Amino acid sequence: MYYVSGEGPASTLDPKEVWTAGLSYETGPWTVGVVLIDSEWISFSSLDIPWRTEMIQVGGGYALGVGVDRGLDIQFIEMSTAHL
Repeated sequence: MYYVSGEGPASTLDPKEVWTAGLSYETGPWTVGVVLIDSEWISFSSLDIPWRTEMIQVGGGYALGVGVDRGLDIQFIEMSTAHL
C-alpha cells in the first residue's frame, strides 16, 4: 500500500508519505507473517523538521479451534529526523 496526504497549496495537513508491504503464510493451524512500514513526513508543528519512521512487525498464530486463535506480534520501530 502507498499513501500520500497533505499535497496541494490549499492543504492544511502535514505532508506525509507511507509505504506498507506484508506477507503471511498459513499451513494447518499455524500462521506466520511479516509487515514492513516506511514513512516520511514534515510536521508543521515541529518547525518543519522532516521525520522518518521505519517499522517491522513479525508475528505468528495458532488456531485452537473454530473461531478460537492465539497469536503474538512484535514490533520494532525506529524514528529519526534528517538532522541526526
